[in-house]
Amino acid sequence: MTTLIVGAGWSGLAAAVKLIQQGEDVILFESAKQIGGRARNVQWQSQFVDNGQHLLIGGYVRTLALLKKLGAEESALFKRYPLNISIFDKHFPPLHFVDVGNRLPWPLSLLLSLWKHNGFDVVKELSQLVLSAKRQCSKPDRSVLDWLHQQKQSPRLITQLWEPLCLAMLNTPIKSASTHVFAHV
Repeated sequence: MTTLIVGAGWSGLAAAVKLIQQGEDVILFESAKQIGGRARNVQWQSQFVDNGQHLLIGGYVRTLALLKKLGAEESALFKRYPLNISIFDKHFPPLHFVDVGNRLPWPLSLLLSLWKHNGFDVVKELSQLVLSAKRQCSKPDRSVLDWLHQQKQSPRLITQLWEPLCLAMLNTPIKSASTHVFAHV
């Protein structure tokens, strides 16, 4: 028997690899010129832009394991850069995520960076939210925005961090995104 897989995005590719490893015959259909689905390079204004990496958030460990299983070298595929992100909004001070070059393990290194560049209030808000995320999964689902308000996240962090992060990770506006899915990813 032959299995037909429609779509050669990351999910389709992973399914094909798994089935082939189990001895199944697979035919993979893709309508685009390249495989990878929405996670691919696109040309924009004569430059190539890495698009869609956010689609893999929450699945990076499994994605890297799949690439390793296929014989790909992670170091040949990815360039790793120190964290250096500033988020600007006309209504709030810039929010900075910067690698401070210390030897603390993750996530302590991130907390130190946030404190150094944004102050203690940002660290406190983020820490409280991270600690409550796992507990939220055992409660009835709600929108991410409702949950953030319940967790007393500031308008600054909601606007500069959580809203764009939720949209990037889930491709869903913060007002309608599931807290269970958001906390899992």
